[in-house]
Amino acid sequence: MGFSYQLIAYLFFIKNSQKYLPISQTRFDLIFSSLNIDLKTSHNSSWENYQEFVGIIKQFQNYLKTKFSGIELLDAHSFLWIYGFQFEKSKENTEVRIQSKKTAEKKKPELPNYQPRKTIDLETLVEPETEIDYIKQLEKQMEIGNLAEEIVLKSEIEFLRTDYPDLAEKVRSVANNPKLGFDIISFEIDGTQKQIEVKAISTNKSNKSFFLSRNEFRKSKEYPNYYLYCVSELSSEKPKILRIKQPNFENENDFKMEPMTYKITFE
Repeated sequence: MGFSYQLIAYLFFIKNSQKYLPISQTRFDLIFSSLNIDLKTSHNSSWENYQEFVGIIKQFQNYLKTKFSGIELLDAHSFLWIYGFQFEKSKENTEVRIQSKKTAEKKKPELPNYQPRKTIDLETLVEPETEIDYIKQLEKQMEIGNLAEEIVLKSEIEFLRTDYPDLAEKVRSVANNPKLGFDIISFEIDGTQKQIEVKAISTNKSNKSFFLSRNEFRKSKEYPNYYLYCVSELSSEKPKILRIKQPNFENENDFKMEPMTYKITFE
């Protein structure tokens, strides 16, 4: 989708000033890179990308809540923002070197401005009958994701508690550490650790789907005992959990992967 981060941030501002999360793409890319978080915000101003950005901030909020009380989403954002100031000096030195190099090089001819092949007739555009509340939509998705994680965490503990109480005590959520690329640490009955990624899915359609970040995809191939837990019917008394061990997302017979955004780089 062709959203700009300024528009998305403005939507947050008019909805609730406590959830106004502006993005400085350059700074947050440096921050995430220093923390081994695989998310790029520069040149990727899609709604899905912004959802992942807010999700990471929320994970830091959950972590800070374990240390301090009354931590809001904006507090976690400010924490990372202040942390990013350490990169300013490095950035300034880099920009000076780049500028010196460009001055020394022969000036390249400028490319002509891009002209669209087809103009858009503004008179024929149809306005939507109702506006989409993207902020409410994002909040709902985050609530559903948290609920799915709670259901899986409880299920894993209850499964081990009777016969393997020592293992049950070690089961925990690691969702507040985004660089890990999964949500819950649990165990097989022989004590082997399980790395569980939790996804809430809908069963209203014949095909099930969910979003997977680039970091989550990479980690699914690295961990030795990785599981995908798909949770459905979350609002029922007995939610359903589909457990898939070591899923190969690149196997077209089992999964269909579709790119949602593209990173374009050019000089």
